[in-house]
Amino acid sequence: MIYTTRLTLRAPTDDDAVELNAAMNEVWPELQQWMSWAADGQQTLQSTQAYIAMTKENAQAGSVPLIGTCKQSGRFVIASGLDLIEGTKDEYATGYWVSKDFLGKGYATESTNAVIRYAFGKLNAKKIHIEYYDGNAKSKNVIDKLGFTFAHTQKDGHICFADGKPYDIHKYEMTDTSTLADLEVHWD
Repeated sequence: MIYTTRLTLRAPTDDDAVELNAAMNEVWPELQQWMSWAADGQQTLQSTQAYIAMTKENAQAGSVPLIGTCKQSGRFVIASGLDLIEGTKDEYATGYWVSKDFLGKGYATESTNAVIRYAFGKLNAKKIHIEYYDGNAKSKNVIDKLGFTFAHTQKDGHICFADGKPYDIHKYEMTDTSTLADLEVHWD
């Protein structure tokens, strides 16, 4: 588990499925706009349960699936994690989505800061990758706040589930924690 002042980040369990699915459905139109996994049918409880089962397999392969809960209320706040880049032992991709009631309150930045610190501090990561699709200003702002370095743009790399249009993917990377804002974070 990873802890910040406001969040507890941990692996999702079967007990999280109903709350995670309800939160996902509250922001489903946005997820279909910006997430590469948000195809029609992925918003069902069965799909959420299958996702949780898959995270257990991914964890065995070196990835770190995470959900963040509010320390104060215990409610689901954010889905995040670290996906081991295929063919590497020390490069990870990260991303996130935030529950409706916690949008615009800095949780994506806080969680991603903590996840990056964990990757470099605990997993001995050498590089963290993150990306956003053209037009997703909120994610771009998080990436900018965290100090990622622009790597390249993949032209028309994402076909949006919401409108079927191609979007450019803007890819960024980070090789250490020096650009991160101070954050009290620890893990066990």
